[in-house]
Amino acid sequence: MPELPEVETTRRHLAEHLPGARVAAVALLDPRALLRPDPATFAARVVGATVLAVARRAKYLIVPLTPTCGQAERSADTGVAACGPRAGTRPAPTIFGGLPAGGKPAATRRRPRSLPASSAGGAVANGQVWTNASRRNGQAAPADDYLIVHRRMTGNLLLREPGAPPDAHTVAVLTLDDGRELRFCDMRRFAKLWLADAAEVAALDRALGPEPLTRLFTAERLAAALRGRRGSLKPLLLNQNLVAGLGNIYVDEALFAARLHPTRTVDTLTDADFRRLHRAIRAVLAQGIRNEGTTFRDYLGAVGQPGRNQMMVEVFKREGKPCSRCRTLIRKTRVGGRGTHYCPRCQQ
Repeated sequence: MPELPEVETTRRHLAEHLPGARVAAVALLDPRALLRPDPATFAARVVGATVLAVARRAKYLIVPLTPTCGQAERSADTGVAACGPRAGTRPAPTIFGGLPAGGKPAATRRRPRSLPASSAGGAVANGQVWTNASRRNGQAAPADDYLIVHRRMTGNLLLREPGAPPDAHTVAVLTLDDGRELRFCDMRRFAKLWLADAAEVAALDRALGPEPLTRLFTAERLAAALRGRRGSLKPLLLNQNLVAGLGNIYVDEALFAARLHPTRTVDTLTDADFRRLHRAIRAVLAQGIRNEGTTFRDYLGAVGQPGRNQMMVEVFKREGKPCSRCRTLIRKTRVGGRGTHYCPRCQQ
């Protein structure tokens, strides 16, 4: 399942190329991908809308949309906007996603630095989506609708140039007014997209825990969220209401980095343990973002590139291989119903 680094990588790629683009057409190839509203209403509200920004909250992509057509320009029968291409629209730029022309950069384990609470291109704060321009004005983005995407197990969002060959398992396509296509692909058909209003976005924001790469996420806040709760450490870290964006891969990696066993209970953790875990969570997530995500099978970034972080994992999917610290063989077990990887010697 795409976790925070994979969703953030996609957000960054799309934030470079989507804001200002207008949706010219919608194709729902598998209506099951649409959670709400119904397909006809979805098309009526999305076609003709302009992308204001691309934001992320936890594992959700949130795209604020605003109409660019006046009410008079909408069909009286269908309500669908009937706007032509924007005057002076330039050809879509070639998409490289920040990669050098000679190929992919090597995976890196550089020391992470903190990300600001409002990352570039669009961020959710206090239940609202803020863009760079709206922050300067002191107001949230003036969106009419919010397109929300949750990729679940195998969902990918791919931004393709005009005339690009079809992608396998495409369930929805948003065609932009310059001919590019935003394709929603999902092999297992668990991923969902839907439209929400500002109140629904605010409710989603309130239901989720703190973003672990913002300055608001401190060791003290982590300890406060976990203390007094029962159960093993790993399932608690997977709880999106406590810490947003963590999933199976990065929890295993963070617990290894913090030298904590995944079945430890919170009541056994000291203040030093919480500080170590806090640093580890931020470090493994930042590393995952720098390496544009972790691809073992399905995940692709928005420009179709696999991640590189799988070359840097310490324990995940490394059962039977030696620990990089002590050479003890990595083990795999199940904790809270999830496959869990750990070093039996280093993690206590």
